[in-house]
Parts: sequence; C-alpha cells; structure tokens
Amino acid sequence: MKILRADLLAPVNSVARGTTTWEQASAVLPVAKTKFQEGWQAYLNSVDAKQRERLQNEYKTSLTNITDTFAEWRS
Repeated sequence: MKILRADLLAPVNSVARGTTTWEQASAVLPVAKTKFQEGWQAYLNSVDAKQRERLQNEYKTSLTNITDTFAEWRS
C-alpha cells in the first residue's frame, strides 16, 4: 500500500494543493501502476498456490477498483 500512497495519491494530492501540475503528476502514474502490479505479483509469487488463490479471490474487487482508479486518473 505504500506504493499507492506515495506514488499514486501523493501526486494527485499535490495537484489538488496546487503544488504541481496535472501534466507533471500524470507522468508518474504509469510508473506507479507498474510498481504496484510488480509488487502485487511478487507477493503472490512468494506464497503457496492455495494462499495465492485465496488472496486473488479476497482482493479481486479491490484490485479492480485500483486498476480503474489508475485508468480514470490517467484520462
């Protein structure tokens, strides 16, 4: 979740505060998305198959929401 807070929410909040432009903030969103996806995959790869399946099912909706958020903020 640190990636979401630091690499996704911080730039968007900076735009809201007027301390950065949307162009500057939007440039970091693809990097944040990639870092999040890689981190999630690394975590899944670190657990056994049964736990991996449980985690994927448990967080399916949340992950969809995060993916949608990246897409909406990128638009």
